[in-house]
Amino acid sequence: MVRTGRADGGRRPGPAGEPESLTNIALSLLRTYWRYEAFRPGQEPVVLASAVGRDVLALLATGTGKSACYQIPGLIRGGATLVISPLTALIEDQVAGLLGRGIPAIGLVGQVAPIMYQSVLGLGRAAKPFFLFVAPERLKSRAFLRLLSRLDVRLLVADEAHCVSEWGLSFRPAYRSIGAFRRAVLPHVPLLALTATATPRVQRDMVRSLALHRPVRISGSANRPNLVYSVFDEPEPLARLVRVLGAVPGAAVVYDSTRRGVERWAERLALAGYTVAKYHGGMRPGERERSQRSWMRANVRIMVATNAFGMGIDKPDVRVVAHVGMPESLAAYYQEAGRGGRDGRPAHAVLIRTDEAEKDRKRLAGEGRRARRAMKTVFRYARTTTCRREWLVRHFGDMRSMSCGMCDNCTGRHEPYVPLGSQRRERRTGRSGSVGRESRAGREGRTGREGNAGREGNRPWQEPVWIQERRALWEHERS
Repeated sequence: MVRTGRADGGRRPGPAGEPESLTNIALSLLRTYWRYEAFRPGQEPVVLASAVGRDVLALLATGTGKSACYQIPGLIRGGATLVISPLTALIEDQVAGLLGRGIPAIGLVGQVAPIMYQSVLGLGRAAKPFFLFVAPERLKSRAFLRLLSRLDVRLLVADEAHCVSEWGLSFRPAYRSIGAFRRAVLPHVPLLALTATATPRVQRDMVRSLALHRPVRISGSANRPNLVYSVFDEPEPLARLVRVLGAVPGAAVVYDSTRRGVERWAERLALAGYTVAKYHGGMRPGERERSQRSWMRANVRIMVATNAFGMGIDKPDVRVVAHVGMPESLAAYYQEAGRGGRDGRPAHAVLIRTDEAEKDRKRLAGEGRRARRAMKTVFRYARTTTCRREWLVRHFGDMRSMSCGMCDNCTGRHEPYVPLGSQRRERRTGRSGSVGRESRAGREGRTGREGNAGREGNRPWQEPVWIQERRALWEHERS
């Protein structure tokens, strides 16, 4: 039976003595626990479909509030909501967030003591909605299955559901067991699959692997309108990064592909006078935790990291996400860049391409066909002369034509792509080499140097005028 009522599972009468509409109940919970007056785009249909017991596949962009999309239906349906999540850090973050709102939640991670199972049973006996978080590997634990048999589970959630697909970002083999687990243990419990990024192929794989039954598909746009995308081809990437950081104040994340690169970039930026933390898989857990805490609390401005950093990190005021290493795929780039601007204010996603970065990515991709295909898609994105926003949203199946007017290609604040090796040959020979005729930017750059005017790439990098105007308006409204 589906409960429609308060967080304590009761029913709340409307003006005429009838139960309130599901929409009003969901809005009431949103206002009570999240302090928002209205849902963000895409949230409401996910909440309502899950609350009435439908299987749902929801694709919502990073920063659009996916957590509330399963937490509100969990409160409406009552009983236990079982959330399958890929990372311990993500589980701990979600549990802390719910407890901070006064909503019962518990996570079973690592070695679980028997007293933890007793705590879960205590929540179940309280007859109030609560949330139980586990990693997918725990679904095969006999002790956990015995625990579930004593709980009233009313909603099953696969968070970061793209992990189920071997065609997707961050494939996690244990996610493949969710479909069989559901059929055997919770056959009549609705399943909500949530992710930010999934190509049409990955979506089909998720429906099949998770055993979704006639799912309601809800897909928000992959477009993040407040992100400004730029790509720079730089023989001196540090100089470009310093110019970007100087032009855009606020917290920043700098991604590199390798641990060695993270160490090197952290040292370079520290020597340049910035406060820096670093994060990669070669560090001890305690070191990573201290780095993350220091950056989250704004004790340091810049986090330099591999792709091990970011999932489950909810810092709203990141203004720059810069890649000095080439991402492994366009889906990875979209997710990592999407960690900027979660507060809705403008943020910059900057990719700095170098020969060294491309060589590192080719080495990491190895000979695997799938990895090399994903790598080549990133390289094509870096070289495109069309709207970068359009390029990204089309990759995820949104075929609308657009010109965002914000990215480097749309605004013209970029240097046309010329392979760096060809640039070096051109400087040595005075000709354009294999690239063809010399670009106008190249001619103007040399003329500028001869006339002491400088080329655009050597001028301080500036935000588009519309962002400067909007920032001035925000500061005026806040003052």
